[in-house]
Amino acid sequence: MAIRVFNRPIKLIWPVLGLLVILLVLIGLKLWRISLPARSLYSTYSQVQTMMGNPGREDVANLLPLAQQTHQDLLALDAELRPFYGLMKTLDWLPRVGGDVAAAPELIQLGISLSHAGDTLLTAMHPVITTVLEAENIQSELLLPLALTTLQQAGPAFEQARHDIKQARATREAIDITTLSTPITQQLERLDQVLPYADLGFDLAQFGPDLLGATEPKTYLIVAQNNDELRPTGGFISAIGTLTLNQGQIQAFTFEDIYQVDDFSQPYPDAPPQLLRYMLSEIWLARDSNWSPDYPTSVETLRKLYGISRDADVDGVISVDQVALQQIVQALEPVQVAGWPEPATGENVIDLIRLSWSPEGDFSGWDPEWWRNRKNFMGDLAGSLRERVETAPQSLDPAKVLRAALNILDERHAQIWLADEAAQDWVQQRGWDGAIWPTDGDYLMVVDSNLGFNKANAAVQLSIEYEVDLQEDGDPSATLRLMHKNNSQGESACVHRPRYGADYQEIINRCYWTYLRIYVPQESHLLEATPHALSGEFLLSGQDEPAQVEMLSSEGGKSVWGTLLMVPHSQALTTTLHYSLPPNVIEKTDAGWRYRLTVQKQAGTQANRLRVVVKLPQGRRAEQIIPSPTRIADDGRLVFDLALGRDQTIDLIFE
Repeated sequence: MAIRVFNRPIKLIWPVLGLLVILLVLIGLKLWRISLPARSLYSTYSQVQTMMGNPGREDVANLLPLAQQTHQDLLALDAELRPFYGLMKTLDWLPRVGGDVAAAPELIQLGISLSHAGDTLLTAMHPVITTVLEAENIQSELLLPLALTTLQQAGPAFEQARHDIKQARATREAIDITTLSTPITQQLERLDQVLPYADLGFDLAQFGPDLLGATEPKTYLIVAQNNDELRPTGGFISAIGTLTLNQGQIQAFTFEDIYQVDDFSQPYPDAPPQLLRYMLSEIWLARDSNWSPDYPTSVETLRKLYGISRDADVDGVISVDQVALQQIVQALEPVQVAGWPEPATGENVIDLIRLSWSPEGDFSGWDPEWWRNRKNFMGDLAGSLRERVETAPQSLDPAKVLRAALNILDERHAQIWLADEAAQDWVQQRGWDGAIWPTDGDYLMVVDSNLGFNKANAAVQLSIEYEVDLQEDGDPSATLRLMHKNNSQGESACVHRPRYGADYQEIINRCYWTYLRIYVPQESHLLEATPHALSGEFLLSGQDEPAQVEMLSSEGGKSVWGTLLMVPHSQALTTTLHYSLPPNVIEKTDAGWRYRLTVQKQAGTQANRLRVVVKLPQGRRAEQIIPSPTRIADDGRLVFDLALGRDQTIDLIFE
């Protein structure tokens, strides 16, 4: 009996062992199948990391097969792991790797979308990549037409890639980066820096070929503005060039002094009242066409005034100031310019320009020869930049050039108007059209116009302090304090008339005359102000200027006030305006009361100091504040210390 009882368990062991062996084999097979794409992915990752150090031609040639292999490996890994995704999401408790395991389903999907986008784009652009790799020193006249043709043919591929990136962005938003290991966190942080530029790249691929003359030549006006003599859209217009592009190539490029544009045998319209009153300008010329800070409006005026003597039927207008030029040179440096004592770089180009402008020898009066040639440096520098791009395009750093271009546009050192409505709508959406913002809520833009016949803005600093009182009774008010500080060490007397100097620095070191305009929400009402009277001895007209703030015509849906200031060298002047705001600057929402302020930067200015102080109604507390305030005062006021290098927005919700 004992033997029979003992025999039955022995007989049961063999099937159990068999099942265990089969299970272990299956698990081993599964792990082996998972390890194949995993090891391949790690190998690809190692290759890419090595390439990033110093990529060569072979590395670039391998990008497409690497992208394809990565996509295939991720699809294979996804197929093997998908049955276990539910289990993996519960393993976040594992030490060190728990967060990575739990996020693996999203991380794999993110990789699938990105690798498919890369595969699609690299396949579409393969003809261009191959041509670049096979040529030792390809010229731009061969490369650019091929690139434009390829982009035009690759429309469906770019749309597919845009769809993939959209999916990748949605997947990325679902990943909590705080739960991941450091290596994966670092990779996602790098991705976060790149993804915002994806849509820009797709849009450029869509609009770029046509704008670069892929189907027919395109002609643009290039407007050079000198922000040392600040005007509403960035600076005094010192020169205008015409640029014609055909198949991406520069077909024609000319630059001329703005004073050569005028044809006084033709009738010109009357100048704006302030130009007539303070500069005795009876007619409106192209050099003063940018009197409106709304760039589309000034472009319309420029085309009318320029069109009196020149062909203004163009496909676009692009304005750049000295900061833009400096950043362009920095992206392409060093740039050899004939006649300059040293190569131009981002650090020295402004000094070299001022040196090139300055008269030679003892300059004691009017020199017609110098006057005719004083701006030749513009054509010389533009020609050198063109040569740098055309003769050695493969030596350029595309990422560096792109960063410079985006920074210039975002900081409003360049502005664009395009005749093509679809392209202009895109420019407007990016905020590159220089228009006055059509905003809801509170708004502020401070606009200076140098009327002193000098370059004093190179030495002038503006500080803006804006305090808003959101009163309980629904009658909000604001106090604006502006301090203009003239740091120049110049002439003892303030002489208001057109004149040059022995060098460029001399026309910087002068007193500062500016017509100041303040743009605020429509239906704002000025309650009190501290304007400044000016004796006629300090004005070209000889007429005394009373202390007054003018109510000007509304523009861009904003109320506008204006006043004249004069700031002697080594002095500062503060102007204060106190005004009521319309009740609709505060909006009732489901989350509470919302106050939103937009401070728009004047084109051509750099990072002016901006302080915003928000006083909430008595006893109210802010529930949401973007950005975080610099500090909260003892009385509950929110203080924001900002730099107006770009437009700034403050958005808060309170009880």
